[in-house]
Amino acid sequence: LNPKHAESFYTKALIYFKQSKYLESLQDFGLAIQYNPLNVKYFLARSRLYFQIKDFEKCAEDLSIALKLNPNNPEVWIDKALLHLTLHD
Repeated sequence: LNPKHAESFYTKALIYFKQSKYLESLQDFGLAIQYNPLNVKYFLARSRLYFQIKDFEKCAEDLSIALKLNPNNPEVWIDKALLHLTLHD
């Protein structure tokens, strides 16, 4: 698998996400992750999609993976806090 392809799938997934084509977006985020499973931004973006469609369990899973990959990423911590607030409001 060529990690260069990951960025193409990621970009396509973002476009689908902005168009509210969530199934297509989810598929392409998954392919981006398959090609490059160490990229935090792919997990972060997919977690935001899961949050949007209210699949909070999968959102939490992706945020946990993102934190393991980079525990110093502030965006991940912000999204994790938002998820916590949403679930415990």
